[in-house]
Amino acid sequence: MKILLTILSFVLLASFSAEAQSVLISDNTSSTTPDASAILEVESTASAFLMTRLAKAEIQAIALPATGLMLYNTDDNKPVYYNGSDWVFFDGTLVVFSKKKSAEVAGEKPLELNSRSQQ
Repeated sequence: MKILLTILSFVLLASFSAEAQSVLISDNTSSTTPDASAILEVESTASAFLMTRLAKAEIQAIALPATGLMLYNTDDNKPVYYNGSDWVFFDGTLVVFSKKKSAEVAGEKPLELNSRSQQ
């Protein structure tokens, strides 16, 4: 009996194929199937998608951002994406970060250049 159960379990598991599925999030009760070309489809007649919103210092603090990562830059009030090497506004221009903020975000004390050394 134990062998039969094991074989039956294996057959049932083998009959299910692993396929990627699309997810639909909707407030429309007549929507039933997401578009097959999308992994996530958001549909609404009363609401909209809200992107993650971050200031430039928070954007710089993201360790190893994925290429294509998108968010809303609250300092410039524009959406941005990471192109693999730089943060870029949707119009193609680069996001300019302050070097002082970069050091502060990294936890380093910003360098102050003086002609005299302080002791």
